Amino acid sequence: MTGKGPALREIIKRRQQANFVGRRERLTEYGANLRLPLTDAHRVVIFNVHGVAGVGKTFLTQRFQQVAEENAVACAYADENCFDVVETLTTLAADFIRQGLTFRRFSQKSETYRQRRHEVESDPKAPAGAFLTKTAVGIGLSAAKGVPVLGAFADVVDAKAAAEQVDRFRIYLSEKFRRSDDLQLMLSPAEVLSRAFVNDLTRLADTHQVALFLDTFERTSPFLETWLLDLLADRYGEVPANLVLTVSGQRPLDSNRWSPYRSVIADVPLAPFTETEARELLTARGVHDERVINVILTLSGCLPVWLATLADHQPSDTSSVVDPSDSAVERFLKWEPNEEHREIALAGALARKLNEDILAAASGKTDNVPDQFRWLRQLPFVTETSGSWRYHDVARAPMLRITRSLSIQKWRTRHRQLAEYHRNEREALRIPQDDGWTDTTWQDHRLEQAYHELCAEPTVALTRALTDAVNATKASMTMARRWAAMLVAAGQDSGAQNVLTWGERLTEALLTTDDEEIAFLTTLLNGDLLADDARAEAFRLRGRDHRNADRYEAALADFNNALGLNSELENTLAGRGETYRLMGRYEEALTDFTRAIELDPEDDWAIGSRGETFQAMGRYEEALTDFTRAIELDPGYAWAIGNRGQTFQAIGRYEEALTDFTRAIELNPGYAWATGNRGVVYRLMGRYDEALTDFTRVSELNPDSAWATGNRGETYRLMGRYEEALTDLTRAIELDPEDHWAIGSRGETFQAMGRYEEALTDLTRAIELSPDSAWAIGSRGRTSEAMGRYDEALTDLTRAIELNPEVARVTANRGVVYRLMGRYDEALTDFTRAMELNPEDDWATGNRGETFQAMGRYEEALTDLTRAIELDPEDSWWVYLFGITRIKQGYPADGAEYVQKAINLAEHLLESAPLLHRANLIVYYATVDHWDKATRELVVLLREAQTWFRFHEFLADLGQLYKLPGLDRGSLDNLIYLAKGSN
Repeated sequence: MTGKGPALREIIKRRQQANFVGRRERLTEYGANLRLPLTDAHRVVIFNVHGVAGVGKTFLTQRFQQVAEENAVACAYADENCFDVVETLTTLAADFIRQGLTFRRFSQKSETYRQRRHEVESDPKAPAGAFLTKTAVGIGLSAAKGVPVLGAFADVVDAKAAAEQVDRFRIYLSEKFRRSDDLQLMLSPAEVLSRAFVNDLTRLADTHQVALFLDTFERTSPFLETWLLDLLADRYGEVPANLVLTVSGQRPLDSNRWSPYRSVIADVPLAPFTETEARELLTARGVHDERVINVILTLSGCLPVWLATLADHQPSDTSSVVDPSDSAVERFLKWEPNEEHREIALAGALARKLNEDILAAASGKTDNVPDQFRWLRQLPFVTETSGSWRYHDVARAPMLRITRSLSIQKWRTRHRQLAEYHRNEREALRIPQDDGWTDTTWQDHRLEQAYHELCAEPTVALTRALTDAVNATKASMTMARRWAAMLVAAGQDSGAQNVLTWGERLTEALLTTDDEEIAFLTTLLNGDLLADDARAEAFRLRGRDHRNADRYEAALADFNNALGLNSELENTLAGRGETYRLMGRYEEALTDFTRAIELDPEDDWAIGSRGETFQAMGRYEEALTDFTRAIELDPGYAWAIGNRGQTFQAIGRYEEALTDFTRAIELNPGYAWATGNRGVVYRLMGRYDEALTDFTRVSELNPDSAWATGNRGETYRLMGRYEEALTDLTRAIELDPEDHWAIGSRGETFQAMGRYEEALTDLTRAIELSPDSAWAIGSRGRTSEAMGRYDEALTDLTRAIELNPEVARVTANRGVVYRLMGRYDEALTDFTRAMELNPEDDWATGNRGETFQAMGRYEEALTDLTRAIELDPEDSWWVYLFGITRIKQGYPADGAEYVQKAINLAEHLLESAPLLHRANLIVYYATVDHWDKATRELVVLLREAQTWFRFHEFLADLGQLYKLPGLDRGSLDNLIYLAKGSN
């Protein structure tokens, strides 16, 4: 016979399904439901099949799938071989693709995720274990705030240390992957892939009705049930109306959690067959002898899987059916006439997954294995799933007990053979062990090897299995779940209570806490079976997790315990050093990082982290040395390049900072952190348009970044674009209501607009959130001064100086308040101190000159004003003050010349800051008797600014003109009257 026919697997599947008897009513209901209109009130969306093991749930689920396929429905199936949401989605999508259906978007995303994950897992620079912890994977871009940077305010540096625990991994991914889509995928894989899956599902539903089948839900529900409820709630996109879902497990769906869907759920409870159904099946299988029927009914308990198995192996001699002590499996073996088949059936049960090679290893035979495997695959309790074959649990468990009871030596020998098979297969991959934990094929063979070692020698193998449980945790929590399940299975199958107890403990740890990795590791550490090296690694991993959760003391305790077992663990020393750094214990951090570097001089991460510690200590030259060394070791190390740029920024070497940030961005155009920092440097350099471009780019990469939005608002404020500044800063506050920096910056914007009450409200709130925020306290002091509330201004400014006595501008601000209060000696003291702190500060120098002038100490005033003009030739106010000082000295012509220079400067700069320079121009015009111009500019100022400018200071400056000889006092009176009357 020639021609291409169906595959053997398909023939066996058809035969098994053809022999399915009973549940006809359920099949009819399912098929009828598929044909109902979508709007029919009786249409069912969810079929919930449930019942005890062996009752036929999987067979019924598969028959539902067959019915769906016969009705041209697109079907996909997943079972307990999946251990997380991503695996489940991948399995379902692969099922659709095998049918020739298109699932392009998910396939692309899934492949990208697989590749990117491998890149991260194999990258020694990845934050230790962060990607594989539950916390890190759960972080989304919407939750990740921008990383604060060294910038305009000193206390932002402290915020950096507090925020980076959440952001460190996001920063690492940002520098590693160029596309923001990749970043989102790595931060929230389940969510991104779910959206892609629903997108493809919706497209598929345009041409097909769709059916999903989730089998053995009792095993997958711990991670799958919440996702499934989110799916139905359209969290990942609108689910198509023509979807039919079958959920099959030992227990019914929880009535409370699934109550919103009660009206669209069909409850399908399965009990053992009735005697009538059982007899019908036996008749269909050719069993007619009443005595045989009675034996089968008794032994099977009317469970379909045993009814079918015993019926297929009925005895030829009915006299052999009378032993009432037999179990179903014993009777199955007794009725099988071929001794080799009986032996193969028992040998095949030893393996959790079967193929020809595994069967050969289990049986110890090499002859006739293909024929034996072909026979085995046709048994009712052997089914194919996920590319391999397996026994039904109700058949496998008693077969294992029989094999173990018949010969414990043969039991051990065969499990050793299977362990050796998986060891050889694993070694044939030629993957080093450390890398193997990131390879799924390697992982599968190591898992099955451990299972068979535990079955063969549970006491001896348990220590190694628990050691590898630590390694599994490093690989992923999905692998840890597999490991715990394997220990439970090995304990149950071998009868080893200690193995079972360990498996149950680890499984419970995974189910009873949100911090599953820490619970898993704690369970391992609480036992006494881990070897010292495994124990040290478990302490290190748990210490890392505590650190990532900001539990620094707990982290230190774990790192110390690990180092107590082995003081030369480079990665543990570096991990403890990182913890000390985050705690601000920099000297201890340096000690650990230095020792780690001594142990591994090529560890660019440890070198870079030590550089980050030096940076936090203000030891910038040493920081630069370390960052440069890390970059030499890896010229593409964007994180180190960016941090070196940040160090250059901190010491005012802005051009070098720009070079580094730009290089980091070239290496990774999606590197939002570097882009934002470059924006800060541009702003510090006064290159505001370029700063705006960078902050806008960060907002595009991360639309919910309060930091980027706030920094753009601060840039608008410095540009005098106050309305735009308010818009951005208000949005930043909405994104993070506790962001004292954005609140304070908005307060300063209100202050610049003359909206002083609103400014006070914001600045007071910022101080409540950060009581030691010197800049916010100082800014509130300046606001009080602008309102003429000098005592309150002095209180705030004095407190700001106490908190940060090295900031020249705050000391100079207090000097201004003293000057306005007429307390000139105290003003001089403050201005002199400010000039000592910053000899290049024209503002402090010019204000001291103004104070000398008010005291009549004109020569000293001129000396200071001359220096202020040298420092900033574009500041018209110092030129003006020089002019009126000369007028007061009795040199009116010379003074008027300087006032005219001030007018020229202010008119030239009017567009850059129209409110400030217009207010100054009014004073300048009045000084030289240009009353028409002064009046015209005052009208414009009052119309455009209302109360923007510091009105009492403006009036005070006009009032000083009364002291000038020869001034038209009547015109000055009119000007002041107009200003007061309009304000």
